[in-house]
Amino acid sequence: MHQGSAAHYDRLEGRLIDLIYAALVDEGAWSDFLKELATCTPNGQSTLFFHDEFSAAGSISLSHGVDREFERLYPLYAPKNLWMQNLHRRPIGLGVRSEYMVPFKEIENSEYYNEILKQFGIQSGVGITLQRSGSLNFLLSVVGSRQGDAEEQRAADMLTRLAPHLTRVFKIYGQARERSSLIAMGQALAAHETGVMRVGPGRKIQWLNEAASAVLENGDGMRRDGADRLRLADEALDGMLGLMLGPGGPQEGQARTLTRTMRRCGAPLRVTLASSGQSLVERYFGGPTVTVLLSEVEGAGTLPAELLATTFSLTSREVDVTMGLVAGHSLQAISERLNISYETARTHLKQIFAKTGTRRQAELLARLYSVGSADT
Repeated sequence: MHQGSAAHYDRLEGRLIDLIYAALVDEGAWSDFLKELATCTPNGQSTLFFHDEFSAAGSISLSHGVDREFERLYPLYAPKNLWMQNLHRRPIGLGVRSEYMVPFKEIENSEYYNEILKQFGIQSGVGITLQRSGSLNFLLSVVGSRQGDAEEQRAADMLTRLAPHLTRVFKIYGQARERSSLIAMGQALAAHETGVMRVGPGRKIQWLNEAASAVLENGDGMRRDGADRLRLADEALDGMLGLMLGPGGPQEGQARTLTRTMRRCGAPLRVTLASSGQSLVERYFGGPTVTVLLSEVEGAGTLPAELLATTFSLTSREVDVTMGLVAGHSLQAISERLNISYETARTHLKQIFAKTGTRRQAELLARLYSVGSADT
């Protein structure tokens, strides 16, 4: 079947719709989706990616056919991506050819083309804005070698028809994923007067328990603004929150948690920001989220080590790491205190996750505190 023919797109569209819904129960289907989608163009390279128009930051989340070196370089070149100019004017859900955004002659003479696109065989493509949150755009594109206008338009039109199905997936991921576990975490931590909230794209507060609500109402060190966005007085915490919620989130080698004690008029408050540990698929379709844990310093670190060791069959070193987390220390600080490498500390943490049936630090703390609460 000829690539670019009407028959090719009829078959391809049905296959892609099937894969979109299959991915709700099997995230691996997104790899198949992108692989099939890449057949839209010669040298096809398909991507799901972010672009923030305000900061001009961009990051590739999922891809097929894209050279790893291109993925590594892309965040550096995202500010030069001419196709992202005036992105806010492009209607959400409309598949467009690259010529719609910028004529190829202009692209051909740009730094973006000559410094990066050209070496990876990228000349044109089709794309679509799937969702927009403030200046942050969630996009799907297929780029590669140039082909006829009619073939490119067929691909763009197919993206437009796929948009409602993809939008439905956004809503499902955003509303359903992990909500029940978040509520359970909030209830467990509330027993120890620990606040927990989840913050999503644009710093919007998505959910919080009563303890966290009380801290926000007090307005001492943190507040909720008129648009329901979280604002932190501590510059390091506020900057880290922005990084965690930005395109791509923390990069490799950067911290994914930060714990600091905020000075307040009342008792000092320990604040922990934890990147929610989402898979790339969850992060892309559900949006980046951060879990925020709040506790007064006097009440921290009171869980009995012996109880945790017995309940979860933890080794002595795993107990040391666990108690460090309970006390609000970062994994890096724990590794230094225990005189072990950061990678060794990570290995211990993975074992702790496996033994406690959790996947991320916020869930782990909730699980530990629920055990402590049941014992009292």
